[in-house]
Parts: sequence; structure tokens; C-alpha cells
Amino acid sequence: MDLGCGWDGYAYTRKSAGGMSGFYICGVTRDNAGAALGICVVQGFRTSDDAYLGQTISGPTGEFCFVTQLASPTQHYLVCYQSSTPTTVGASTNTLTAVTTRTY
Repeated sequence: MDLGCGWDGYAYTRKSAGGMSGFYICGVTRDNAGAALGICVVQGFRTSDDAYLGQTISGPTGEFCFVTQLASPTQHYLVCYQSSTPTTVGASTNTLTAVTTRTY
């Protein structure tokens, strides 16, 4: 098992056409050499109690946005894996927060 699915990301608020806001933690999944790793499952958890918050899949070039309704100061962590040979897994730090530093 290759431990290498890392997180290279940022967080921001995104507003939908209907004006509703959600908080997003976005980034790029990478292998242990730092190359973008596409089509990974990215699962999100709340740090305080390890509550599972949902999942997304990174695109072919590794980009992903995980949605959460929990804004700062709530801390999160992400776990990602790719079912390939060998299986690639990894996790972010457990101090990620969704903040409103970028809107689009």
C-alpha cells in the first residue's frame, strides 16, 4: 500500500445561482511524489468527533471541492484513496477550516 494521497488546497465560500451559500474545502489530490492524482475518493470528517460529513471524487487532474455547512472555527480533516494497483491512501491535517476567503 502506497501512502501518498495528499492534500494541496484552499477553502472558500461559493454562492449558487439561488443565492444559497455553502462552505467548501478545495484542493488537488497528489501522490507521494507530488504529482496530481486523479479520480480519488475524498471523504470529509469533523475533527472534534470524527463525524463523517460526506464525500466527493477528484477530477481527472486531481481537483476537488468538498462541501460542508460548517464554517470556521469548525475543524475538518480529509481522507482520500484511489482504488488502483497499488491502492493509494492518505489524509490531510486535522485542522482544515472552511473560510470565506474566495467567492465565485
